[in-house]
Amino acid sequence: MTQAARLRVLMVSFAPGVAGPQRWLDQLLAQPDMAAAFDVRVWCVEDRYRGLAGKWRLWARCRQWMREFNPQRIYVSHDLNVAALVAACFRLMSRVPILVHSHAARFYDDPGAIKPRAYRWLVRRCCNRPIAVSDVAARAMFGDPPPPFAQIPAAIDFEQLWRESQCAAPAPPMAPGTFSFACIGRLSPEKNQAVLIRALASLPASTPSARLLLLGEGEQRAALTRLAAQMGVADRVHLLGNVAAVGAWYAQAIDALLAPSHYEGQGRTVAEAQLFGVPVWASPAVPALAFLQPDRARRVAGDAPADWAQAMLAALTERASKAPLDVAQAVQHPWLGIAASVRAVSAVLR
Repeated sequence: MTQAARLRVLMVSFAPGVAGPQRWLDQLLAQPDMAAAFDVRVWCVEDRYRGLAGKWRLWARCRQWMREFNPQRIYVSHDLNVAALVAACFRLMSRVPILVHSHAARFYDDPGAIKPRAYRWLVRRCCNRPIAVSDVAARAMFGDPPPPFAQIPAAIDFEQLWRESQCAAPAPPMAPGTFSFACIGRLSPEKNQAVLIRALASLPASTPSARLLLLGEGEQRAALTRLAAQMGVADRVHLLGNVAAVGAWYAQAIDALLAPSHYEGQGRTVAEAQLFGVPVWASPAVPALAFLQPDRARRVAGDAPADWAQAMLAALTERASKAPLDVAQAVQHPWLGIAASVRAVSAVLR
């Protein structure tokens, strides 16, 4: 296929980070088949469009994209409010097909409030092709019941992840014998990292040394830092931000992954951890499709710090040696392998 024949696609996404939607898009666009078929530009929407003046700036930015790039498809992979406003702007100024991809199981504390209901209405009115990582994510973005949608999980480039594991993971220094728990993703209330800090602080004094690594950025960073200090575990809670070569962290620095989310559209880090044989403890909100090996899912039924402290004690007692999976088999996974995502996204774009 010649360069001139490539379809022009504007991808509207989050700022770069280690959360699932960002890493999925980065890995998707790195695939040769995507580059061969599509001329893609990525717009990481800035947080500068609040209020009436912000909405005018958003409209102007959308007009700029139409004039300078003239996309033939607009693919929105973002939260409900941004998806609704961006889709509405583009729909008012053009007839370009708009695709909206939902990754989250909830966008507002009260999904039935006026604002989220209005945003869902806008999305449904302006979107030509609804897409979601799961049924619960479809309901969160498009309403209940959702319209017919294409299910495209946030797939993983397992080969790249394995290559990353050969890099050096610059984990904070620790004493010999220290056990490293980790939670990876956006620092936000729905990810529920606070319960892990409280659980760590509640472990008995006789418990072997343990620390908590929080990988990711978000609005809860300051609150989580304060909580760690209040609970007396500031020296054992490490907020590491968005890290490079996350595969190296799974392979070299993480002994158990904890996923205590209140709600979760997919939970991609679960499969990433399982590739390296890292034990995973997850809340019921993490769907079964997140696991490379669903039969090895460890569930924490309760949401109290005591429940997660029990999970931590179980991990400390078990201290299972890592048994990495066969990368070749993971690559061929029918919905979590990146090749499957390339095929699915290519199909909906065409």
